[in-house]
Amino acid sequence: MSVFTPEEKKQLESFLLLVGKIIQLELFKNGLPPARMSYKISQDSYEKKLELPSEELLRSALLDLRKVYAKKESTNFCKISRLSLEKVEDQAIIEETQNILNAYDLCLKQSDFKIIINGEAVTPMEALKLWFYGHYFHEVGSIKDKLFYQYANFTYEIKFQFFIAVRELAKFAVRLSKIVKKVIEL
Repeated sequence: MSVFTPEEKKQLESFLLLVGKIIQLELFKNGLPPARMSYKISQDSYEKKLELPSEELLRSALLDLRKVYAKKESTNFCKISRLSLEKVEDQAIIEETQNILNAYDLCLKQSDFKIIINGEAVTPMEALKLWFYGHYFHEVGSIKDKLFYQYANFTYEIKFQFFIAVRELAKFAVRLSKIVKKVIEL
């Protein structure tokens, strides 16, 4: 007999289907897509260059990745992790799930690519919020203003941080799906 209620099992299965779909997206078909940011500075010029996959591929992937990130979604990464932690008694699975959840949390709070604007750090979590809710989804006025006006000189850097966070989100979703496959069979 399953340790999960029919609704919980459906939630876990939905997460697995979503991750399966994400893996098959054009953006991730060949693994994690590259991202580069470069600066060219000379005595009289300054040029930033941001190399990311096409906007079309990114938008397509974000429709599904948002369901892993957004707190209101039943397929939210943290909800799925906690559901697994609450119902499973296998200590190895609990430890593996907790390690992934901790690594995910840390990944959202800090990055090797540091952005500090007026003494305020733009964390990967902040970059996700700015681009998800200031540009791609819902366009919340105050968030959009912050992204395109207050941080106008740094939109490339923040988009780079956002894309790196999106890649990490996909990677963590895949890691968690391997655990969910184990726990769903209990």
